[in-house]
Amino acid sequence: MADTIKARLHNVVVWVKSKDPKYKVRMFSYLAPKVHVARGWFEEEHPDEELVKIFSLGVHEYEISKERYRAIYQDSTPV
Repeated sequence: MADTIKARLHNVVVWVKSKDPKYKVRMFSYLAPKVHVARGWFEEEHPDEELVKIFSLGVHEYEISKERYRAIYQDSTPV
């Protein structure tokens, strides 16, 4: 597959307060080059959610498309 490359990305987990009273948190997951980038993506997608905790499960090598890799790093670079 020539369209894919191997990239090392964080598996980031985001916990937010649950809207359902029988659960404490809801979980979201992101693959990101840095944890703060995943936080930014989460805050963009869910501006009204209250963040409980954000953490990385570690860095792993993933096989992703070149276009997606470029998009991730364009989003993560400061302007």
